[in-house]
Amino acid sequence: MRLLYVLERYPELSQTFVAQEILGLQELECEVRVVTLSSGVPGAAPAPSRTVEQAGTVERLAALLSQGMRRPLATLEQMAAEPNWPPPNGSARVRGALRIAPFIADAKWADHIHSHFATEAADIGRLLARATKTPFSFTAHGADAYSDPQRLSLNLRAASFARAASPHVAEMLRKATSDRPVADRVIEIPVAVDIDRFACPRPYQSNGDVISIGRLVEKKGFATLISAFASCQNAEALAGRSLVVIGDGPLRATLEAQAAAEKARVSFLGALPHDQLMEKAWGAALFALTPEIAPDGDRDGRPTVLIEAMAAGLPIISTSIPGIEDLVTPDIGVLAEAGNPTSVALGLESLLQIPSQTRQQMGERGISLVAPYGRRTVARGLLDAFRGDQS
Repeated sequence: MRLLYVLERYPELSQTFVAQEILGLQELECEVRVVTLSSGVPGAAPAPSRTVEQAGTVERLAALLSQGMRRPLATLEQMAAEPNWPPPNGSARVRGALRIAPFIADAKWADHIHSHFATEAADIGRLLARATKTPFSFTAHGADAYSDPQRLSLNLRAASFARAASPHVAEMLRKATSDRPVADRVIEIPVAVDIDRFACPRPYQSNGDVISIGRLVEKKGFATLISAFASCQNAEALAGRSLVVIGDGPLRATLEAQAAAEKARVSFLGALPHDQLMEKAWGAALFALTPEIAPDGDRDGRPTVLIEAMAAGLPIISTSIPGIEDLVTPDIGVLAEAGNPTSVALGLESLLQIPSQTRQQMGERGISLVAPYGRRTVARGLLDAFRGDQS
């Protein structure tokens, strides 16, 4: 089967689930192409990609003219009445149409178009589907399920199915439409993780540090985690342990300054190659990630890194927000109140005060729960959904 994936950026370090999903589909003998608004981080990617920048002016004009000749009504509606993409003001509509017109050839090649995130990528996937009559679907992850209800409803109606990465996201998508048959097209398929690669080859390190991995942005709650760690780092359970933060982002300097001011034992290692990251994870006693809802509404859905930590056999402390509440249960970890350093500190202490054997059993329970996130399992579920359009 030939699949066209639509993304806003590709590849992204924080979106390993996309790469794993594509790899899983390729292992099932699917051909996958990717089109994207902008290039991501340098490095190997599992599928070839095209960005809007790669198409010159002549190619864009020729592609839009060809699109208009083949599908005049769809093209006219895109430039005259499309509410989401391109932006509804002046010549921006024409410029927007020119930007994505070169993707029409890829959309015609594909048997199915799939967009990741229910925002711009879903808008573009829908427009490409309308211009080529290729079936279209999209995945919603977290904050995108809380986006403009009108946009969500429009994309839901056009999609052959909408895939939610967690039960809570599925609920939000179904609430975005009053049309029952459309709501019934929402399906739940989790994100893909290379669970075998995260499997720990050594015994549980009960005396290890506390590790956290993620992009250093507000919704990840690192400021809360650092304050919590600083307040309890001298407690018996945490004595001698450090908080090891792996990842980079716009808040790094601010968080480093906070850790210094609060005299917290925090090591900021930045983004690491996978083998170095895993060495740190396998030597940890506990995985911590304390997401919260940012003032601008940005939020996590079901962070992939929590699944990866479970695959590595680590007990977990996280926060009680939708998408995490039904993942981190008491038999694999502890949930604290989001944005509350005192609650997180109590959670850290309580988890590290219990016998190391109990924490090891939590990690083992986490390992037993990650099979549904394996990339081949996820890819099979998606492929069945994609093929449903051709039955």
